[in-house]
Amino acid sequence: ILKKAGAIPAPLNELLQSPNFEGITLIWYDPHQLECIDFIKSIKDEKIFLITSGKAASTLLPEIIELKQVDSVFIFCWKIEKYQDLLQKYESLVGIYTDRSILINAIKENVDLLQKQLNAFSFYNEHEEKAIRDLSQESAEFIWFQLFKDVILRMPTNSNAKEQLIQFCR
Repeated sequence: ILKKAGAIPAPLNELLQSPNFEGITLIWYDPHQLECIDFIKSIKDEKIFLITSGKAASTLLPEIIELKQVDSVFIFCWKIEKYQDLLQKYESLVGIYTDRSILINAIKENVDLLQKQLNAFSFYNEHEEKAIRDLSQESAEFIWFQLFKDVILRMPTNSNAKEQLIQFCR
């Protein structure tokens, strides 16, 4: 299991060192499946990008695919057609790659996409601006509150809707 260090190919290592890679853990799957699963489960506050072989993906994906920290899975193998069915089965499976440079580009694109999604909830640049409170967390809470308020306002105003809301909040 490689986490941001070790024998990672040079282009991937450069990607890991970039400031855009903050909050993302890249794991190149290790054949010790139980250790890998435990490691993935131990990561709580980061999104995981996992690179695995096709053979390992068949047994590993059912174990980890429901974990919220697993954002993207990339299969690196020579037999694309053999594992093509996995693409339809697992939403977080990005693709199957035979070429390392194409794999690296796909990872970069997904890192950029994830960063854009995360930045949508942040109204300030945390690298340049300092605050006593965690403003990015407060920004996300504000947006969720606005969405909650919008949903409440659009709900029908009858006793059944009121009871459903009370039951949901309990």
